[in-house]
Amino acid sequence: MNITAIITATVVVGAVGIFVGLFLGIAGIQFKVQIDEREEAVQSVLPGNNCGGCGYAGCSGLAAAIAKGEAPVNACPVGGEGVAKKIAGIMGVEAADATHMVAFVACQGDCDKTKENYEYHGAEDCRMLSFVPDGGPKSCSNGCLGFGTCVKACPFDAIHVVNGVALVDREACRACGKCVAACPKKLISLIPYEAKYAVACSSTEKGPATMKACTVGCIGCGICAKNCPAEAVKVTDFNATIDQEKCTGCGTCAEKCPKKSIVGLGLSRLFSATMTIILCFMMTACGKGDEEDSGKESEKPLYKQGMEVVELIDEKVHSDAYLNLIATGTIAESDFIAEMKETDYAKPDEIYEIVFPEDTLEELWKSELTEDMEDMPKLLKKEMEGRLLGGFVNLINGKNGALALACSGVLTSNVLFVDEDAKEQNIMYVYCYENAYPVAVTFTYGKNGAVMASGAPCFFKIEFGDEDEVKESLFLDMYDEADIKIKRIKQ
Repeated sequence: MNITAIITATVVVGAVGIFVGLFLGIAGIQFKVQIDEREEAVQSVLPGNNCGGCGYAGCSGLAAAIAKGEAPVNACPVGGEGVAKKIAGIMGVEAADATHMVAFVACQGDCDKTKENYEYHGAEDCRMLSFVPDGGPKSCSNGCLGFGTCVKACPFDAIHVVNGVALVDREACRACGKCVAACPKKLISLIPYEAKYAVACSSTEKGPATMKACTVGCIGCGICAKNCPAEAVKVTDFNATIDQEKCTGCGTCAEKCPKKSIVGLGLSRLFSATMTIILCFMMTACGKGDEEDSGKESEKPLYKQGMEVVELIDEKVHSDAYLNLIATGTIAESDFIAEMKETDYAKPDEIYEIVFPEDTLEELWKSELTEDMEDMPKLLKKEMEGRLLGGFVNLINGKNGALALACSGVLTSNVLFVDEDAKEQNIMYVYCYENAYPVAVTFTYGKNGAVMASGAPCFFKIEFGDEDEVKESLFLDMYDEADIKIKRIKQ
């Protein structure tokens, strides 16, 4: 073995290693990329959704732009005001007031307001329907296709298809714009959260064609524009648009619109859905109970009258024909409906009577409704004040999301009866079942003893027991100071 050769090789390798190390060290110093510490700090407070709603390639791109002064501190639509203030603190500037934006779907053409020209069987993707006749099966070729491409695009679960048309949850929406980009019909836009009214139609067809396609489509008549005192409404290509910067929220355009294409936005999505369901109760006599009991005098206790509503709901939930006709596939096949099918709702295990004092009803809706009701026309305000209790059931279901609210709406039932001795009272009966969803029934009193019992499933489980446990199950424990009376009718 040649020791000299080994030593020589070792020295050479060592020398090369030292040289390379020194070279890389010097190169690292010479070519070091300076990172703005503020950029890292800004990125740490951004939500990290990487949705692209700000116009940059993810949160890192926005953080770099803010650090360089190329983007405002309130550029993140998802983070909103809270994130903007934190970034402003990092950058040492004041956060300018940003307009809170939400997505809005300019279409009301659900399955009840439009017709289908043919049955479509294929890919459930709105983008694919550009290859089928008339751009889709619906009679309106300008409206929502209802296959949920926007739903799949939303990273915040803020948009859902209800009865064939997309509906935005204004409280959950973060204005990232992904649904706007995904909609092939360009029906979705971002509008100010504070906007009071918007035109919920995108049709550019002439009036007669629009009326054939949809019962609530804008016909371009111009009545809204002529009556707007702020000149905020314009009609172009047979479709009205509202300039939100000019709009004062007076509601004249919505009131004058003959097709009801202009909708109010001042209420939360949850309350708007509740209002629609309640008003439908008043305008439509639905179900077997209405035909049998309307005009008949009541000889039953009130909770037994409510039981007739529960039995009607039981018939609906166990009727595949009814669900297929009324509900979308998402609703009819939901876990809520599937679980209800396993229960015999005609045989409740317990019934609770709940009586609300007047001031509590106002408190129930205070955060959602009080301010908006001040802007309502007097007649509508009076109508809604008389139905707060019925809306409470939908308020509870809304806590479980849009699908729960939609399922509740599909199964909601009512029965009309006459009780000349009826005394108006804010009363609700909750029919409970072991390991199953309860049903709540409320009562609306009209003239000459007319009473309407309205009921809907509540998508939560009741804990049987004393008054406090029932209160907690119904989310009534937040009103501890209110004199809410709860009594068990049946065990």
